[in-house]
Amino acid sequence: MSQKASIKSSPNYEQQADEIELLKNIIPEKIEIISEEPDFNIRIEIKGNTEKPKKTFILNICLNYDYPEKSPTFKIEEINNHLDVNRQKIIEDKLNKYCEENIGFPVIYQLYEIVQEFSDEEEKLELMKEGEKIQL
Repeated sequence: MSQKASIKSSPNYEQQADEIELLKNIIPEKIEIISEEPDFNIRIEIKGNTEKPKKTFILNICLNYDYPEKSPTFKIEEINNHLDVNRQKIIEDKLNKYCEENIGFPVIYQLYEIVQEFSDEEEKLELMKEGEKIQL
């Protein structure tokens, strides 16, 4: 049974570590390093840019041994499980497409930005729904 190679032995380790360090400086209150071995696993919390955001998204990302030559693996969740399945697919498709189009380049910050934009859209949808309820 073979053991998984350590991320630190990856030729991409320094680039990955630098990208993580940069993210910690740009969004320090939103990023959490879950582990560095055998892969970098990070968690980014994202809320809509409103006074009282209704949804909070968690973007879990694994920078595998070959990242950025291969796409990172990720999972996006809405903490309260109020995200429609179709909307979930839309955001996952956007993230996958971006990763595929940017193989070989650091993408984590841009994935964060895509989810932030999506979160803002979700907040607007929620506010519109609330406005409709009030008018009824």
